Amino acid sequence: GAGLLLFGTFNETTGKILLTTLLLGGVSLLGLVSGNNENSVIKFSGIATAVGAGLLWMLLVWEVITFDNEFSIRFAVILSIIAFAFAHASILSKARSRDGIVRGIFWVVIALIIAVAGMLIYAVMKDHIFEVSTTFWRVLGALAVLDVAGSIALPILKKVRG
Repeated sequence: GAGLLLFGTFNETTGKILLTTLLLGGVSLLGLVSGNNENSVIKFSGIATAVGAGLLWMLLVWEVITFDNEFSIRFAVILSIIAFAFAHASILSKARSRDGIVRGIFWVVIALIIAVAGMLIYAVMKDHIFEVSTTFWRVLGALAVLDVAGSIALPILKKVRG
């Protein structure tokens, strides 16, 4: 990928190779983050969904499965959302604590991750993704903001409260 960027000519194959390099990096990152979880179910589920999403995207990029196959694209997006949610939860698992407040916030943030992922999957499954109401997107945005805020606050709260 680096050699093609520096010395290659840009054509369809170059684009596919660069996209494959990007996919491998993203899948590796999601798998590594999930792989650091102490819970073996989350660990292996996160790795499996990351690898599954990566393989499916790879098949789509190299046109083994055509982009006309709407089911494959939706399934790849859904697997990617789930892999990202597992990785996100795995990062936060380091902030678990015996302190009641920290533990409560931890479970609230995990619930927010699940809610955001579920809503995104719902939107992807619709015939037309923007067919859902404005209220849906507002609620999704609000939950995503709370998710991010909780993800930032949780490690800080753990550090302060123990």
